[in-house]
Amino acid sequence: MSESLGENISENLYLRAKSILIGSRVVSISLLQRRLKIGYSHALDLMVQLEESGVVTSLDSLGFRTLIGQHTKHSCKLIKEENLMIDLPVHTLITDENKEGCLLICGLNHGYSKDDERKDAAGVDRSGSHKSFFSDMNVNNYEFRNRIVTWFSLWGHQLARLPKDAGPLERSIHQTNWLQTCSNNVDDLNVEDECIKDSDSFFLQTCAILRPRLVFFFGKELMWAFSSKLLSDKVESIFGAKIGKISWHQKDIYSNGKLCRRFRFGFLHYERLTVVVLPHATGARGIAADYIEAFKPEMSAVIDTWWERQKVKLLLDGVI
Repeated sequence: MSESLGENISENLYLRAKSILIGSRVVSISLLQRRLKIGYSHALDLMVQLEESGVVTSLDSLGFRTLIGQHTKHSCKLIKEENLMIDLPVHTLITDENKEGCLLICGLNHGYSKDDERKDAAGVDRSGSHKSFFSDMNVNNYEFRNRIVTWFSLWGHQLARLPKDAGPLERSIHQTNWLQTCSNNVDDLNVEDECIKDSDSFFLQTCAILRPRLVFFFGKELMWAFSSKLLSDKVESIFGAKIGKISWHQKDIYSNGKLCRRFRFGFLHYERLTVVVLPHATGARGIAADYIEAFKPEMSAVIDTWWERQKVKLLLDGVI
């Protein structure tokens, strides 16, 4: 190839990054992070290389880049319409079962471990494009998802972990993050404010396209942002009017003779959506399985209600 690449950028990674931006018409460092599963600095190096190669412009006065030679400009906060479904920032495979009315599991952002950091520093290509259903242990075998799958079983819903056992329920679940960034901690981040600032980006666009009927937020700050007055017009344009206020629940549960730490579960309803906020599956310290299981009546009812509605839709659509 004619482009002279930096020492930490492989030709394969460069070509994949170039293909992603041209194919989606989205010029965004966070998109490269998400699709290539790399850290911010590595994605920035790629973007600089793409600029030097004449693929994208330099930053404009508003801080945006565009593809060179395109008649219509697309900021990093826009997705071209014909590529909406392809470029949704979901970690799960899009199927007939989850194109509309899914259960959407949402965390804050992508984890970025010390091992990931070392691999990026060494120029190791960590990208991978294979997706599957949420609970597939062959593809999604890491702590955050494994713990959520365990929680489902505690609530009376055993999710299949192998493709041969997966059915419409497993394929009706999507996973995403509100922010399309990578980090190993958010201690210095005002999560609610960051989510509100990012509201014009991918998460609410994902909601507008998939129209989930049930959303699980792992972190109360996500619920605060979602239900805030600043986002109310956008959220209610997708899901209808908010019904009441957030209902918070805590329980006194003992495990091995000791009182479990009392994490809060929150429930909020819109005309076309139920939202549940849960403690972070791996970030909440001291959370006990007995405490999670104590919410089986509430969580089982929420999941059952969603799934019965989704099954009817899939039957009417001829999917099952």
